[in-house]
Amino acid sequence: LWLLLVGRRQFQIDRGVLVLLGVWPAAVFVAYLRYNQIAMASQGRLLYPAISAISVFLVLGLVSYRPWFPRRLAKVAPATLGFVLLAVAVYVPFGVLVPAYAKPPLLSERDVPTNLKPLGINFGGQMELIGYEPLPQELRLGDVLRLVLYWRSLAPMDSDYSMFVHLLGQPGEMLTAADRYPGRGTFPTRQWRPGDIVREEFRMSVTNDGTAPIAAPLEVGLYKLETGERLPATDRVGVSHGDAVILARFPVRVALPDKAVQKVMWDFEGEIGIVDFGVNSRGVTRGGKLNGTVTWKALKRPDTDYTISIQLLDPKREVRPPHGLLAQWDSQPQGGYYPTSVWPSGEIVTEPFVLVVPTDLPDKQYDLIVRVYISETGRRLSVAGGDQVVLKEIQVKQGVLQ
Repeated sequence: LWLLLVGRRQFQIDRGVLVLLGVWPAAVFVAYLRYNQIAMASQGRLLYPAISAISVFLVLGLVSYRPWFPRRLAKVAPATLGFVLLAVAVYVPFGVLVPAYAKPPLLSERDVPTNLKPLGINFGGQMELIGYEPLPQELRLGDVLRLVLYWRSLAPMDSDYSMFVHLLGQPGEMLTAADRYPGRGTFPTRQWRPGDIVREEFRMSVTNDGTAPIAAPLEVGLYKLETGERLPATDRVGVSHGDAVILARFPVRVALPDKAVQKVMWDFEGEIGIVDFGVNSRGVTRGGKLNGTVTWKALKRPDTDYTISIQLLDPKREVRPPHGLLAQWDSQPQGGYYPTSVWPSGEIVTEPFVLVVPTDLPDKQYDLIVRVYISETGRRLSVAGGDQVVLKEIQVKQGVLQ
């Protein structure tokens, strides 16, 4: 087309042909949109049939005289652009696609890194997860998680198993996930021979829509894509791990902790401390809900999962003797999804609580107290010369909290 246009100045293209050339890309695009409505995947390559028509308009635009595009350049621009695109078309299959989709190399025992975190997990007698390379200590929402796994074939396989890697959030949440065949589909498990060792690398972006902070479990496993059936996982001594193995639990947070946050108000044995609190008690009536928050700081990296207890007590023990306990809220941080044992030093966590006020609460003064204890033993952490601190004194008058 370019040779015809530059060789014959009077060359013209029928207007009906131009209309047809314009309608074709539009029709392809409409079909592409319709496909995306009925299929669960977007395939950009489905637009390729429109390239030929678009290319005609590109050449016509380049060879047509415009004030901003000198005529002398119009004779060489299409040819130059054509050669550049030809060079790209020749390079991409061999310089980009072949390396990207190359079959992963088989490794020997010597090729397995010495700093590998060993696992030895057997998946249904078919494959062994040897281990994984060291992982980061923590993640933030929006980070990219890099995971490198090492697999070994244990027996000839007559199915092509898919690998899955899931970073789980709270119930119903998936912070990131990857499901694929080995080697991105270039090395299906039917082709593996017993003893083959393969390295698989995953890079996954952690979603910004998850609930944080959380100690997110990272699970790995194998399954049949056709049926969704997962292979059972057992360790070297035969202990079952269900249908997936948990590699680690990541502290996932919105941002890194601000270690310069306000002064600690109460220190619980140098482990964690309270730096702020808020109680919304005014106007709450009998049978209502008393809401509040307590903001905690890790004074070091705790080595124990502590439980927090918020209680409404009668300090004189006259109501509901002998303990005077009127309402209680006990929980590990974030409903147990962010236990203190994964907190780094300086971590800041704001924990909400809710207490239901008794319907028969007499008019008098009560204490809203907080305790920290180890649930397995019941031992309370000492603080301020005792084992509890009073967050607020609450007065009840005519059935209304002041």
